[in-house]
Amino acid sequence: MIKKRNIQILKNIATRTPSFTMNNILLTYHCTQRCLQCNIPFMKSEIPFMTEDVFNTVIDRLDNSGAQGITLSGGEPMLHPQLDDFAKYAKSKQFKRVHLLSTLYGPEELVDKTIETVFRHKLSISCSFDGFGSTVDEIRQAENVSDTVQKNMQKIIDENKRISNPIKTSVNIVISQKNLAQIPDILDYIESIGWNFNIDIYRFTSKAHRENDDMKVTENEMLSKIIKRIIKSPYLKTPIWLYKGYEDYLNNNYKKICPYINSPVLGSKFFIQPNGDVKVCIGDPIGNLAKQTAKEIFSSQAWKERKQEIKECRGCWNTCYTPGASIWKYLDLDTIKQMTRIKPY
Repeated sequence: MIKKRNIQILKNIATRTPSFTMNNILLTYHCTQRCLQCNIPFMKSEIPFMTEDVFNTVIDRLDNSGAQGITLSGGEPMLHPQLDDFAKYAKSKQFKRVHLLSTLYGPEELVDKTIETVFRHKLSISCSFDGFGSTVDEIRQAENVSDTVQKNMQKIIDENKRISNPIKTSVNIVISQKNLAQIPDILDYIESIGWNFNIDIYRFTSKAHRENDDMKVTENEMLSKIIKRIIKSPYLKTPIWLYKGYEDYLNNNYKKICPYINSPVLGSKFFIQPNGDVKVCIGDPIGNLAKQTAKEIFSSQAWKERKQEIKECRGCWNTCYTPGASIWKYLDLDTIKQMTRIKPY
């Protein structure tokens, strides 16, 4: 039986209408860390946590819009008191994937409860891992980060070994000047435990974010060597062509590739706020998925104006947006080889 959302995504392809294929549902702005590369915990809201009514409405409308998977994030989604209920409801829609994006950093009881939710509902999970010791403590403005996260990752590893159908696991890494020298060791560790990874480079891209000069990579020669190390890894999930273009991007010598323009159905990424507001890469919300259907949002004047703003921007080059923008780029020979060698989760 062809699911309704699959029929809808075909209709969206015909009309070049976004399908919420790439989405992050921010369950809360609250977090257990204050990372130098992130502004979410500093965002003000009268709504501390997404309510059940809003969540269920958002999930229903994502289902009807053609979304194939769901990402639960924040802030730190572990802090949401109804995370287990939300995971259960999302899984009931039989999306291809329900994914949890977490720091895996917090009180042990909270982390253990979250891990139980992940395995109970068969979610996939990714966590952040940006370094070791005092380096990552400074980046994430928290104490004993690497030891805590590694301990919690090991709990997932142990449980995966115990069960017959392991959950899918990965990490997200942000390269900055502060952790640049540690990146080879970070990759060695991630590869040693067999987790896949996405890796990005810190850069200031929006007035909505807090710029931090100390985080900007300045040692381009070292970065070039590290990129060569990254693209050799069989655990790299992000397409190799993206990394091959990083140096051109940093030197302002690149062709703009934008998902909202080049691949609106399969590549557009949306961030759904705790109150249901829908945001894209720049600007104010384009609508509210708790109050409007996807069709109403993408036929609105707000969306038309935002698309024009996106067309006029200089473009970016990061793992949040660019990989979904040009499917033809996957025909790059190195990327084809990567897709055939990548390790299973």
